[in-house]
Amino acid sequence: VMLNFMTPIFRTLFILFVSLATNMSAQTKGKIVVLGSNLKAIQGVWTHSQDGLATVQIIKDSWIFKHGNKSSLNDHYKITIRDTVFGKSLNSSKILKLTNTGDTLEYEILTATPTILSLMYLRNGRLHLYNKLTK
Repeated sequence: VMLNFMTPIFRTLFILFVSLATNMSAQTKGKIVVLGSNLKAIQGVWTHSQDGLATVQIIKDSWIFKHGNKSSLNDHYKITIRDTVFGKSLNSSKILKLTNTGDTLEYEILTATPTILSLMYLRNGRLHLYNKLTK
């Protein structure tokens, strides 16, 4: 009944979010997970699917945004992974929180496989798809 009042785009995102959230497994409830299993799975260099020059380098608990292999100190973030958002526990999702001295970014981890990293930016719902670079 509530879905009838939602715009088609919001309805699609809502259904996608709910279906993906129910398929992911939660490992710790209500706790911040630093260097958890999702973080170990995403170590390496990732290329954004819509911009081949946009990469992310993940080393231990550091996230570095790069464009054309260039980055500044503002592009370096510390990673934490948790299973709560806005103080509420998520049943089966993980939140990727990136922080540096001037900014905090939060994403929901939709998929984290050895070759694909899919994230949803929580501020605006924008989806980001990364493919892992192989050596």
